[in-house]
Amino acid sequence: MYLYMSDLLDFAEQVSTRIQQDEFDNNSYFMTLVYVEDILDKYGRGLASQSAREAGFAEEQILAIRRDLNIRLETLRAQIRDLSQLYNFDQAMVERSQSMIKDWQKKD
Repeated sequence: MYLYMSDLLDFAEQVSTRIQQDEFDNNSYFMTLVYVEDILDKYGRGLASQSAREAGFAEEQILAIRRDLNIRLETLRAQIRDLSQLYNFDQAMVERSQSMIKDWQKKD
């Protein structure tokens, strides 16, 4: 599970490099970073620890995994903050949130 999360953080790092002045897809790229951070922050570390325990990892290995995820998540948060200050994504976040709510309400 940890490797999948690490791959997802690698993906986020690549996406963050695509956000540039006047890039058409900046809002989508930014929201991708927000989604990755939110999912891994809420569920990632606990899930990584649980799956490592189930796989028989030693406690010090589990702590190292959590430490690595924490460092990488903090780096991602810093990138999100920096990009948010450089470009104004507030409206994009509001619009995307509203759009997601409408999309999922239709699926009932």
